[in-house]
Amino acid sequence: MLRNMIRKTAFAAAADENRPYLTGVLFEVGEQELRLVATDSNRLAFAKGSLAEPAAAARQAIVPARTAQEVARVLQDDEEAQVVVSVADNYISFETGTARVVSRLLEGTYPNYRQVLPQDQPVRTRVARDVFQAAVERAALLSRKGPAVVIVNVREQLMTLSAREADVGRSHEEIPVEHEGQDGQNAYQARFLLDVLRVLDSDEVQFDFSEGDKPATVRPAGGEDYLCLIMPIRLG
Repeated sequence: MLRNMIRKTAFAAAADENRPYLTGVLFEVGEQELRLVATDSNRLAFAKGSLAEPAAAARQAIVPARTAQEVARVLQDDEEAQVVVSVADNYISFETGTARVVSRLLEGTYPNYRQVLPQDQPVRTRVARDVFQAAVERAALLSRKGPAVVIVNVREQLMTLSAREADVGRSHEEIPVEHEGQDGQNAYQARFLLDVLRVLDSDEVQFDFSEGDKPATVRPAGGEDYLCLIMPIRLG
């Protein structure tokens, strides 16, 4: 469980050292639940899972993303291995029956992720993950300068993904979706969409958004234990 949670969150941690605490993954322990959060302020990944045993006390710790990814590598051969996590002073350790990873914690106050979780997203779609991913990949091929941006438009039971690049041209592709709520359009960095679509295991994903500056939500269809928020891009 822990390896899968890390794999689905650590990619969203910041690479910029200007705010060191954002280069880490927040480990938030409740009595019966572990929550992992990572964000670079343009996107946020959240995962939760049940603890094998009740925690002695609620606790938060910011673990360097590289450390979390190393723990995931250690668990690669045995995803079901029980992991004992211990926090003391400014250090954290992860211990299995065959390996131990120790790391210093990052200092700082992690953002209150609960404040940014969207409550109302009027454009709600359910789409085949592999179809969505392939369409975003094709749209991203058009980019030659700067990050690739994909415009997502939902009307009735169709999602249109388009992109344009000066001196190169335009792309336009329609894919079928199950659509509820309003029609709508917004633009997103292709890399941010692809990062989350590539770590999900579900055949279908729920992609919900609104027009304007609120983040879109990507989650496994029917799932409540994971989501990724992606901020839209303003187009000139």
